[in-house]
Amino acid sequence: MPTDEILRPSAPYKSILQSVSVVSDTTTASSDGSNNWQFDIYKGNPGSGVSMLTGSKTTNGSEITAYTAYDLGAVHATNKYLSANDVLVIRVTKNGTPTSLSSANLHFSAEIKKDLG
Repeated sequence: MPTDEILRPSAPYKSILQSVSVVSDTTTASSDGSNNWQFDIYKGNPGSGVSMLTGSKTTNGSEITAYTAYDLGAVHATNKYLSANDVLVIRVTKNGTPTSLSSANLHFSAEIKKDLG
């Protein structure tokens, strides 16, 4: 079952999502197509919200290194615009049996800039 983390941009004005990353105190290893962590980012409810990335980011072929920012992928060119106080939800899905992150400390960060348009 996926776990959702709500990430609310601090800017109370229109903005543009630049990037999203995660930092963990645990390094993943041996991820593959069946055993990996998957990250998705939505504006609003994940069931009906707008996807903010061009695709899901998984640890398959791209492991998380402890205490290093792990970029969650390219931001969607047309979905990157945020209204004041929009809520972002990061969905973390465990596929198969990847490295356990059950006791890991995860920190999600969204880089935004003010939309002057």
